[in-house]
Amino acid sequence: MTLLLLISIILPVFLGTFIYLKDKESLPNKLFGLWMFITVISNVCNLFQSTAKTAGTAAMVNPAIMAFSFLFTTILILLISSLYYPLFIKTRKYLSSYLIFLIVFFTLPFIDYFFEANLITNGVVAKDSAYIIVLGPYHFVILAYHIISLILVITLLTLGYRKGKNSDKKQIALIFIAYIITFTILSISHNITNHLIRRFLVDFSTLLLTLCFTYFIIKHKLFSPLKAALEQAVRSMRDGLIVLDKEGNILRINSSAQKIFNLKDIFDKNISEAFACYPGFNEGLNGDEAEFDYMLPNYSGSPQDDLKGNLQSPEKEKSRAVNVTKAKILDEDGKICGSLITVRDITERKMFENKLREANEFLEDLFETSPDGILVVDLEGKILKANGAAAKIYDFEKEKLIGKNTNDFRWEDGKTTQRSKEFMQKIYEDGKVINYETLCRKRNGETVPIELSSTLLKDRGGKFIGGLMIFRDISERKKLEEEIRGKKEFLEKIIETSVDGIIITHKGGVITHANESIKRLSEYYGEELIGKHISIFKAEEKAVSEEFLNKLFENGHILSEDVLKTKNGNFIPIEWSISLLKDEKGNRTGSMAIMRDIRKRKELESQVLQSSKLAAIGELAAGIAHELNNPLTGILGYSQLINDKIEKRRIENITHEDISKIADYHKYIEKES
Repeated sequence: MTLLLLISIILPVFLGTFIYLKDKESLPNKLFGLWMFITVISNVCNLFQSTAKTAGTAAMVNPAIMAFSFLFTTILILLISSLYYPLFIKTRKYLSSYLIFLIVFFTLPFIDYFFEANLITNGVVAKDSAYIIVLGPYHFVILAYHIISLILVITLLTLGYRKGKNSDKKQIALIFIAYIITFTILSISHNITNHLIRRFLVDFSTLLLTLCFTYFIIKHKLFSPLKAALEQAVRSMRDGLIVLDKEGNILRINSSAQKIFNLKDIFDKNISEAFACYPGFNEGLNGDEAEFDYMLPNYSGSPQDDLKGNLQSPEKEKSRAVNVTKAKILDEDGKICGSLITVRDITERKMFENKLREANEFLEDLFETSPDGILVVDLEGKILKANGAAAKIYDFEKEKLIGKNTNDFRWEDGKTTQRSKEFMQKIYEDGKVINYETLCRKRNGETVPIELSSTLLKDRGGKFIGGLMIFRDISERKKLEEEIRGKKEFLEKIIETSVDGIIITHKGGVITHANESIKRLSEYYGEELIGKHISIFKAEEKAVSEEFLNKLFENGHILSEDVLKTKNGNFIPIEWSISLLKDEKGNRTGSMAIMRDIRKRKELESQVLQSSKLAAIGELAAGIAHELNNPLTGILGYSQLINDKIEKRRIENITHEDISKIADYHKYIEKES
């Protein structure tokens, strides 16, 4: 009997280890290994009990034997579920309830034994120390467990039989028979008095059930490294994977698909029901094969809540995009037996495509709205793309420009032909030409001055594939340049032909320009003045006084008379005005001085001064004569009046009144004298 127990320990260890190590990630393999582990522990307890020296010692393992027998059956049910009806083990509510059921029945024997309640067993060994005798008042609990387990096993095997293939149905029937045999033997083994026969029957039935599952796993290559790798790839793949039967029921869905759709507990549901919360998704799957992009809203709750009316509005700004592909699955006879749906999250790709499209639209807008003409040409100069500005410059419809050669619009003469050759040589040497001015010919034959920048285009391999030309009509600029050039020449003529000397300096006082008049005046000829400081014209040793500069900077201009020192040391009186030159920001950039030779004016002023002196003397003499003439006239008049009185009256006839008047006249004469 001991040898039999050793065999029942060694064989499960080998089988469980072999199956588990071949694919540690496969759920059936994990459960099979766990089932064998529970079997080994149970057999070890039986071995200990059978070899115990006393009945009391043997009775100590009774709770463990009963608890692990419960665990043996429970793991067996999970193994059957994983193989034939995965919906049971993958549905959280089913699995949670079953695990609670397992924990309760696993702990009951220990509670009953250690608290000496004896509600299930009598706690002692009767007649045979190798097996537990169920004699407690609540021994029907154990019977209920076995009935529930039997119902679960039969139900799962039946569901698997209905949904399985023909090859699977034979295996399911074999496992069903082995399980019934095992269940029956375990149920009646307590009534067999011969311990060796009882042990043999129990181990035989358990071994038969074990071999059935082993054969099934090997038959379907669940231990295959290739299949294990495929299973691992399916579990770890980033793309969602959904397997449907031909009725559209979900047979398998990997974690990536559940994460993408935020769906749980949808195994064995019809896809139309499971994805009812995603509008338009099921419609896209019509037909045996399909492919479409789907905008998947990121719901704040579980999508299953939509069926209950509890789903919040999707956050559209957080929507994700997925690419959905449906392919049909064919059986060995070439008939459709199901469908495979792959779902790939393409949110980043869509975002990139959107950004790329926005960038292209932005570039297209820039291309079309650019005020400069833009052409894309091939290596032969044939126009591949043109914007509206280019069409306007060439006086062509934009569509009619496509296919024409840029040489058709080039103005040809001796000078421009040579420049065109230089242009082509430079662009092939440097890869680009910037701000090249030339003439182009419009449709009506008129020429237009343009400024052209061109760049060669390359493919990823660095091979030239064409060119980009950007050009603008510079007719207005040329007119403006002509006007500016004319004004500049006009001002230069004014400066050069001015009779006054004009010099221009930068802000440091260094002369940058001098006209002919100042050269003749200062006796510096040619370019002698350029680069010299303006102080060379000062007669004093101190070039420019601080007071002079302060006044100039304060007022911006100054007018004064000074003496100019010539190159030969002569001194010429001048009148000069200095004005500061400023840029648009008001910063000083230099000064302009206008000098006028006032030697003739000084001579005239000297002559005028001499004439003024003579005139003043004459005016003074006239005033003195006038001052003398007035009293003399009075004296003369009164003297004549006296003489008239005397001549008319004679002395003997002079009256007293006449004497009185003559006396008054004498007083006036005295006063005037």
